[in-house]
Amino acid sequence: MSEGPRGNGPGEGAPRGSRVGLAALTLLAACSDGGASSPGETGGASTAGSGDATAIYRSEPRVAELLLPCPPEQSRFYDRDTADPVAILIDKLSNGQQEPLRRAKEELGAMGARSVDALRRVIERNSTEVFLAPYAQNAIEAAGMNSDPEVREFLLRAIDHPQEGIRRAALRSLLSRHVRPEDFDRLLAHVQAFEPHAMQRAFVVGLFDADRERAEDLVLDWIESGTNESLWINVLPLFAEARRPEVGRAAGELLERVGSFQRPFLAAAAARAGSEEALAYLLELLENRDPNARTRAVQALVSAGRAEDLVTPMRQDENVNVRVLAVEGLATIDGWNEQRRDWLMEAVSDISAQVRSQALALLVAKGDAQAIDFAIEYLALEVDLVQAALNALKEPVRADPALASRMFEALMRRYENERHRPLQDRAATLKALGIVPLAEAAAFLHEVGVEAGLDRIEGLRAHEWLMIQAANTGQPGLEWMCAELAREADPRRRIDLFWAIGTHRNETAREALLEVAEGTAHSPYEVLFVAGRLVKIGPTEVLAPRLKRVSYTLEGDVRRALQCLLWRWY
Repeated sequence: MSEGPRGNGPGEGAPRGSRVGLAALTLLAACSDGGASSPGETGGASTAGSGDATAIYRSEPRVAELLLPCPPEQSRFYDRDTADPVAILIDKLSNGQQEPLRRAKEELGAMGARSVDALRRVIERNSTEVFLAPYAQNAIEAAGMNSDPEVREFLLRAIDHPQEGIRRAALRSLLSRHVRPEDFDRLLAHVQAFEPHAMQRAFVVGLFDADRERAEDLVLDWIESGTNESLWINVLPLFAEARRPEVGRAAGELLERVGSFQRPFLAAAAARAGSEEALAYLLELLENRDPNARTRAVQALVSAGRAEDLVTPMRQDENVNVRVLAVEGLATIDGWNEQRRDWLMEAVSDISAQVRSQALALLVAKGDAQAIDFAIEYLALEVDLVQAALNALKEPVRADPALASRMFEALMRRYENERHRPLQDRAATLKALGIVPLAEAAAFLHEVGVEAGLDRIEGLRAHEWLMIQAANTGQPGLEWMCAELAREADPRRRIDLFWAIGTHRNETAREALLEVAEGTAHSPYEVLFVAGRLVKIGPTEVLAPRLKRVSYTLEGDVRRALQCLLWRWY
């Protein structure tokens, strides 16, 4: 790596080369391929010479914010030892700003056993004083993301802590992935202790995570004896999922012991166990004038696995939310079959756009060929149908290249019919193209942005706005954008590409941007901006030492800004 100062920018003033056609996209190399020419060598539409490019970079808001004055403690030379990433991340738990703190928790969680001892020490060191509790809570939250089995022991100790904030954080982390059946009695002790009601309710829900069968039996005892009534409202919705016949029968005998708000959940368990009385109660509740009561009835019927009893509310209930819940239940109850598929297909013609959209999405998610055809056809129709199609296709299309191609072709036909309209009026179609995981989609959005020149969409430069959409085109679009960096020489458009690439937290994006940061052919302002994207990608152990070395190659305000960035993140 060169240790000298960098130039003002790559290839400014070079003539524009021919653009890559969509048909040639399959020939693109991977982003991290070596030997790529600098933008100046391959050509590119530059809007400025060297001096003008510097002014452009400094006036670009996303770069300018990195050049703002730093707090004194972050303005000094970055000389921190970066060999121990755990120490860097632990430090962020006590002095990190919001985003670096959040990422530090994620990385400490992902480190497994490597970070466990350090997290334990932070919790122990900061659990004695009220003003230190936030630091302990940060460590507890990081521990909750850590799968190492040793984490469970100090989380169990933390739920006994006298400070409510620490107990609450420890309970959330314990329940996220670490709770075991043998923890039931420990959680129950907190339910029975003189806790604030909110904490009691949190712990009683944890009982179901620890040992559902014991929790069900316990709640039945409470209802029968009329004790802990303030806690029933929190656990009876969970009770509705009970599968043991003896629990369902007992629930049926206790229906009159609970209030009308809670009764449907007990009835769900009873109906699943075969209680005709409980089922009749739920079906009668579907006729209630109160839509909230009908909502609870539908929820209970879903919990009871009564798909056939959801057809009437799906077809006839005047409340949209009730119909949506019925549609969801028909799709999610075990035992999917052709009859339920036909019922959902009815809902695709509902008068409510919300119901239609949900039914279509559920059918498409199940791979229903007719529903997929409908969704593709909707892309050419009015706006509410287009939105329903996008909601249905946005997840399945990521796993199906053939479906992605069909979607792209349909949206391109729509776009061709809109070419005569102002660019702003084409925004909805362009945004839709952004969710298609194809290189062709990213390339087309970039091309539209280049052709748009100084036009704006939703207040942003068109190319900037379009690259925000292109950031959603998945790995194929990401790889195309990385390759496009070697061809694009316009300073503003390069910043747009860097931003879009930096939204992806994966190796492809990281290596493409590191190639820019560690190379010698790029403007120091580009290097600074790329560093600002890289710290958000992570991980610390890869980037901290490499960006520290990059900072030695810079000068002046750019070097100070990068050092400030390094202190803030590392």
